[in-house]
Amino acid sequence: MIPIFVVVLQGSQRFEALKSDLNRQAIPFVVEQAVNGSYIKEEQLEFLFDRKGTFARLGYDISKSLLGCALSHRAVYLKGYDCGLDWIVVLEEDVRLQENFLANLNLLLNNFQSDCPLIIQLFTRGERFIKKKSIQEIVYERYIFQFASPPGQTAGYLINRKALHLALADEVILGAPDWPSWAAQVDFFGTFPFLVLENGEGSSIGPSPLSRKGYWIRNLEKCLGFHFFRFHAHYASSRIYLKTEIKPLMLRILWTIKGKPTFPSEDRNGLWLV
Repeated sequence: MIPIFVVVLQGSQRFEALKSDLNRQAIPFVVEQAVNGSYIKEEQLEFLFDRKGTFARLGYDISKSLLGCALSHRAVYLKGYDCGLDWIVVLEEDVRLQENFLANLNLLLNNFQSDCPLIIQLFTRGERFIKKKSIQEIVYERYIFQFASPPGQTAGYLINRKALHLALADEVILGAPDWPSWAAQVDFFGTFPFLVLENGEGSSIGPSPLSRKGYWIRNLEKCLGFHFFRFHAHYASSRIYLKTEIKPLMLRILWTIKGKPTFPSEDRNGLWLV
C-alpha cells in the first residue's frame, strides 16, 4: 500500500469532505498537521527560508501562510522518506477523490520507473504546459503525459524517493512555496482525467499580490537580463535559472502565438499543449 499523507490545518472544516471520500473508498491515510504560518515568529524566519531567493521566484515577499504551506509539505517529505518506500502520495485537505482512486493510482505507477526523481501531479489548475509528443493513452480515455516545466500547485501528487531526497537536501525554503528550487531537478508527469479535484475555496493563502502590470514588468526584466543580474546568486546554476525563469516565459509566448492549444482540444480550460 502506498502511504497517503493528508496535510490538514488544525481546526479546519475543509478536511471533512476528503475524509469522507477516503473512508468511503476504504483508503488508509495519515494526517500531517499543517504548519500555521500565523504562528511563525519573526525571529524564526531567517532560519526557515531564503528571503531574496523566494522574492526572485515570486516577485513579492512570501507571506507566512505560503511559508507555512511549504514547511507543511517538507514535514511530509521527512516522514515519507523515513517510510523507505519508492513512492508516497501527498494530498491537501480540500481535494476530493475521483472514483476508483487506488486502482487508477496503481495503474499510473505501473507505467513509471523510479530510476530518476519523479513527481506525478494528480491535479493542477496552475501553470500547466505539457509536451504534446509525450501524451500516451494507457487505457481507454486514461492518459499520462510529461510537463514541459514544473506545473503550479501542490493539491495532490505522487512523489518518489529520489525526489524526496532532493527536497530534503535543501535546509531552507528556496523559491516558490509550491515547488521550490529543488523541483527544477525533477521530471514532472501528470494524468488526465485528474485523480483528484480542488477549487481552492476557503484557502488561507489568498490571491497573489502581484498585479498583472507587475507580472509583465517582471517578465520584461527577465528578458532584458536585469532579473538575472539581481538574483542569479540565489539559483544553483545558470542552467537552473534558465529552466526555472526563462523557459516558462518562452513557453507561454510560443503557446500564445500558436493560438493557445489545449488538451483535450475541446476544453479551453484544459492542459496547455506545447
